[in-house]
Amino acid sequence: MRAANLGYSDACFDLGYMYENGDGVYENKSLATKYYQQGAKLGNTYCVEALDRLRYMDI
Repeated sequence: MRAANLGYSDACFDLGYMYENGDGVYENKSLATKYYQQGAKLGNTYCVEALDRLRYMDI
């Protein structure tokens, strides 16, 4: 979490993935979205794709 808060986009993706899938943490789509959005703002294309996937799954 610290790395994500310091602006490392890969850490944002990793945390988003963990929260999206409940990998080592309780599943929390809101937190997953938060970290994916943060990583997307930093230019991480994997975060952008993950946000698209989450939006598509919510439809």
